[in-house]
Amino acid sequence: MSQLITAVSEKDHYLGAWPPVLTLVEYGDYQCPVCGRFAPLVKQLHQHLRGKLTFVFRHFPLQKAHPFALQMACVAEAADFFQRFWQMHEMLFRNASLYSSEKISQYASLLGLEGEDILKIAEARDTKLRVEEQFKDGVASGVNGIPCFFVQGHRYEGDISFDHILRALMQCHL
Repeated sequence: MSQLITAVSEKDHYLGAWPPVLTLVEYGDYQCPVCGRFAPLVKQLHQHLRGKLTFVFRHFPLQKAHPFALQMACVAEAADFFQRFWQMHEMLFRNASLYSSEKISQYASLLGLEGEDILKIAEARDTKLRVEEQFKDGVASGVNGIPCFFVQGHRYEGDISFDHILRALMQCHL
């Protein structure tokens, strides 16, 4: 069973309790339709385990399959600069098939940000390096497809459903 090479830390994009009691890490890609379908599941788990679950999202853009995945990850990172990562995260998943610079400007505006600022930061070298680091960390942790989940630092190999992931999380909590 694969394990996370880099432990969850406050440097990650996380929702929930800190320090974590239970952790669920997802390596994903905003242009991946399968990842998009699981975004509501993650939200449901987070709500069900409120106060116990720390959910972490790490970028794993599959650029050959999804030509805008790296740019979309960089846009999410740029939004983080303005403390709007999670809002942009949700916006990108909801609108993955509508990706364009014009749309990013609209999304930024809806979040109270300037589209030009987001795009400028998204294109910065440091932003791309952060995404690339997460991708490399995923590869080193055994990620070879997305979405890929880790429960308490161990790769989750089971059925990706609310009941199965909840059971895996709760077994770790006993």
